[in-house]
Amino acid sequence: MKRISLYTLVCALLSSLLLPSCTKEMDLTTMIIQDSIRHYHPLVQGTDLIMRYRIANIGDEPLVLTDVQPSCGCIVEDPQTNNIIPPGKEILMKFKFQSDKYSGFVKHSIRLFGNIYPEGIATISFDLDVIPPALGSPDYEERHKGDVERAEDKQISPEEEFRETEEHQRHYWTNPKEYPHGHHDEFWNRAKE
Repeated sequence: MKRISLYTLVCALLSSLLLPSCTKEMDLTTMIIQDSIRHYHPLVQGTDLIMRYRIANIGDEPLVLTDVQPSCGCIVEDPQTNNIIPPGKEILMKFKFQSDKYSGFVKHSIRLFGNIYPEGIATISFDLDVIPPALGSPDYEERHKGDVERAEDKQISPEEEFRETEEHQRHYWTNPKEYPHGHHDEFWNRAKE
């Protein structure tokens, strides 16, 4: 009995050392996220906030996002997102923030992992105020919620969706001083042309 188990152990060790590995290490590539730090307008409690992020691969290797980790279970990623971005291309990642259990100031982040230069991680962050619904007539935030819901009910092509995100539908503001490596406005302005 001991000879069989020792023989099996030796065979297993030799095969693991002699057989080539099936994994390939990916080279790092550079990516940018348009407006990765956002400050959204106030949101009525119970309203879902749909967030769209343009992510571009500006490196020479394909970008493979291996994991997406929101800081809270209240942030849901669109399951139809393609997590492989060829060099020179971009994708639109969609997330939904569910505000049911919040009241007051909220700040969250979403971490993206993959072959991202230099450390394999990129972070998206956003904040907003979640306010309780009004008891009487609808206030500004509740009217705004209705406008957003009507706009989302429309069927929009991916090209129109990029344009919609760029223009008046950006229900947030940014502060370029918050970006540690620059805001990359020149890249997104070139992409429009």
